[in-house]
Amino acid sequence: MQSGHMLSLKEISSVVKSDREAYRYLKSAKTLNGFTNVFSYTGGVLIGYPIGYGISNGYFNLNLIAMGCGFVLMAIPISIAAKHKLKLSIDTYNKKRVGYGSVSEIDLKFGITQNGVGLILTL
Repeated sequence: MQSGHMLSLKEISSVVKSDREAYRYLKSAKTLNGFTNVFSYTGGVLIGYPIGYGISNGYFNLNLIAMGCGFVLMAIPISIAAKHKLKLSIDTYNKKRVGYGSVSEIDLKFGITQNGVGLILTL
């Protein structure tokens, strides 16, 4: 999200293009997303066609249905990897911008300061 607006992949690409490392992660995410689409659509066809054919004439080709399930199951981890790469791209881009950071970069300690005992905040 940027300024309360959910960005599409194309909009994220235009924003992140200036950062070489973040753009590399984004290109990897797009590639993995393409493989996800190929595997999931192929699996959907291999599942749907035999079911439709089976409903019309009573013979279900279970081999094709099993292959379709295999394709869909292969698409799941690839999809997870694509989402991880996209998140990594956005996090890499945001970390290099002034004023952006994750909570893990803030260090809050209780200790002794110049004025006595207090909280020490390190960004």
